[in-house]
Amino acid sequence: MAARETTTTRFLYPFHHVVLDDNWDGVYGGWRAIVAEFLGSLMYVFCSIGVAVATNTFDFKNADLHRSLLIVALGDGLAFTVFVFAFMRLSGGYLNPAITWGAIITRRIGLMKGIAYILAQVTGGILGALLILGSTPDAYHGRMGSTFWDTSLSNFNGFLLITVLTAFLVMVVFTTQFDPQHIGKLAPLPIGLTVIFADLVGYVFVGPLLNPARALASSIAYGSWDHQWVYWVAPIVGATIASLLYTLLFLTRPFPAHDDIIIPTTPIAKTYTSYTVPTENSRLVGTPTV
Repeated sequence: MAARETTTTRFLYPFHHVVLDDNWDGVYGGWRAIVAEFLGSLMYVFCSIGVAVATNTFDFKNADLHRSLLIVALGDGLAFTVFVFAFMRLSGGYLNPAITWGAIITRRIGLMKGIAYILAQVTGGILGALLILGSTPDAYHGRMGSTFWDTSLSNFNGFLLITVLTAFLVMVVFTTQFDPQHIGKLAPLPIGLTVIFADLVGYVFVGPLLNPARALASSIAYGSWDHQWVYWVAPIVGATIASLLYTLLFLTRPFPAHDDIIIPTTPIAKTYTSYTVPTENSRLVGTPTV
């Protein structure tokens, strides 16, 4: 009997296997998920800017630089961790246009729903910034934790810094949350820790650097538009590099192509069992209600 010839093919997992999240119906359908992104971004930005306002730390030129930087970084990262935890089951807990963009280009979320997510994140962030502006004393506002640019930093240096750190964040999101072999419900922990480390590295030079919605919201509250284009373009570039790099390097699976192995190309439909709730009369006559 002749040996069966086998060949090896490479199969891009996320572009074919993953179920495209473009649902607009159901309990956690499109509009509810969009509301969740709006609320999560509002809460995150409120707390993130609120930490900067409460510590009265705006330019890091005072003697308490290191303590203030640590407080701001911890507050920003912990706030992101908490609200990603809270809204992950409702909308994915992206809360960041850069992360949402990475999900769009790797087909984890539909284009229209992804754009709606980004708009929800931006509007929620702006409202969160305005709420903290209106609910705290003027004497503590300072720069409202807004974007600023160190005078010794060139445009190229700042662009590269934001791009690299955003790529690190998106890479961690893919390894812990988007990869099929992810760590599940604990994913927000390493994601939030990455935000803390990124703030410790870059906040002194460029302020809030990983979340375009956060940067825009604080700039609107303070009225500063310095280098605003960098806070959008650089995170998008970093997210694009990281998401495509991780997809092509680590989510490409080799499969031996022969008759005994079936590679699915469409999502497997889930079957749900429905149950009938017993009527009140049935309970009265002792019918089991299990």
